[in-house]
Amino acid sequence: EMLDFYARLFGPYPFAGYTVVVTDDELDIPLEAQGMSSFGSNFLTSDWENVRLVAHELSHQWFGNAVTAASWRDIWLHEGFACYCEWLWSEESGGRSADSRARDHWGKLAAKPQDLLLGDPGPDRMFDDRVYKRGALLLHALRLTVGDERFFALLRTWVERHLHGSVTSAMFEA
Repeated sequence: EMLDFYARLFGPYPFAGYTVVVTDDELDIPLEAQGMSSFGSNFLTSDWENVRLVAHELSHQWFGNAVTAASWRDIWLHEGFACYCEWLWSEESGGRSADSRARDHWGKLAAKPQDLLLGDPGPDRMFDDRVYKRGALLLHALRLTVGDERFFALLRTWVERHLHGSVTSAMFEA
């Protein structure tokens, strides 16, 4: 269901197949690679914290693997999109709306240091949670500004235009 949903939003699944590996061992975090995600057995629950990670890793097939940041400074183009995809899946699957999740994270981010540049967080902070959430919030603000029809058309066009290529923040802004 999740794969079909993302394909409706972003365009056809960009690879020949998708494999999910579940280890017997518990893992701290799931990992994805082109056409594959790996999860520890501890992620096989239906609670939101685990479901959101499944959504996150799957969405990297479009945002990270099929459309790849040209440099690490643009990592938000992977992680911000994947975080926003979690919120979209929540909305689609009957959970909290993306808007509700965005407002919640906006409040949490307000209490954190404002010393991170989203478009170039630096090597020590490129996987800082603020990159994920601020990137997702940027996308949500864009969605609220242009409306759903234009926003999802933009995402489909972004993937189609840059499929199997490298992108930058400047390209997204343009």
